[in-house]
Amino acid sequence: MRAKDQIKDVARSAIVQSARNVFGRYGYRKTTLEDIAKDAKKGKSSLYYYFDSKEELYIEVVKMEAKELAENIMRVLKEVVDPRERLYRYIYERTMGIGKFSTLHEAVKDVSVQDMDFINPLREKYLEDEISIVERFLKQGISYGIFDIPNPSLVANTIVIAIKGYDQPIIQQKFGIVSFNEKLYSLISLLLKGITSDLERKRNYNLPMADVD
Repeated sequence: MRAKDQIKDVARSAIVQSARNVFGRYGYRKTTLEDIAKDAKKGKSSLYYYFDSKEELYIEVVKMEAKELAENIMRVLKEVVDPRERLYRYIYERTMGIGKFSTLHEAVKDVSVQDMDFINPLREKYLEDEISIVERFLKQGISYGIFDIPNPSLVANTIVIAIKGYDQPIIQQKFGIVSFNEKLYSLISLLLKGITSDLERKRNYNLPMADVD
């Protein structure tokens, strides 16, 4: 990569980080390009050299935070082999983790921005990614002979929709982490009983509960 391109990439990354700072404080509606330029210590006009609009910057921040959340989750799951535990731990980590990423949370959860057309593709992509991840765990369980699921895609879709019911209560702190973990554990345990193969059911597997810090 040429030195000029490297300098441009560094400057672009710095602007995205400033946008992340400002969007995280004020949200999309209240943030202006002037706010971002001020945080980045640049003139507003210089931002247009790298980005066409506030919407484009917002999308970059959402992608950045989604990537970081995914990396955080996969670090936790790296040592988890059993697809039942991977499914449970993924849902736990993703629900607890998204609240730490302000812009990502706003983009996919907050009703205040749902009427903005450019937000909808972000939400749809995030939903598709979640369903794909859960479906991968289910298919892994099928290949191990643990799950007996005729339509893993449909089941994955149902699971993702079901767990979204926990998002707002946990984010709004309507119940604590321990209570959330107990409710989630109960939900996943019940689900597993319905999709576990007859042969595997005889083994009396006990799903280990995640430790709450």
